[in-house]
Amino acid sequence: MVEIEQVIVSSSDGIEKITGVGELNLYIVEPFERALSNAVTSGNDIVVDYRQASFIDTAFVAALVPPALAMLERGRRLKVLVTEGEYPQYVLKTVCFGDLMDIVAEEGSTMAKEVK
Repeated sequence: MVEIEQVIVSSSDGIEKITGVGELNLYIVEPFERALSNAVTSGNDIVVDYRQASFIDTAFVAALVPPALAMLERGRRLKVLVTEGEYPQYVLKTVCFGDLMDIVAEEGSTMAKEVK
């Protein structure tokens, strides 16, 4: 089965949600960065959803820093959803992004815990 990499953007109730699907790498980071930039400009809360991502490379990790810093300046935090035990959670824990943003690990559809 071939995974189709994509970035899905949605907005509702003051929350901008950017979902990454598949193997997320440098080749598709531009629409992700653009969506994050637009979300920051909106002034809304931002949620990045990596629960459908099987892989994230350094481009998708680095893209989280500017919006996370912008949110901190507003007294809020970027929220990143990951699936418990999957690669995106491992990467974000390894680079200690829990200090910069809220990384929420979920098992299936039930929220498990916040990763620090």
